Amino acid sequence: IFNMADALSLLRQFIIENKEYTTENDRFVFNDLAYMKDVKTNYLVYGLVSLC
Repeated sequence: IFNMADALSLLRQFIIENKEYTTENDRFVFNDLAYMKDVKTNYLVYGLVSLC
């Protein structure tokens, strides 16, 4: 289904399909893929200004 799945896309897909994901240590686990909880994403927060 996913070639280069990012964490937010996987989370969205799991929620839409009512699938279960787990959290282990500092990771979100989606079947055979896992992402650190602090993974960088392209999500933009309204009003947040990046200084980088």
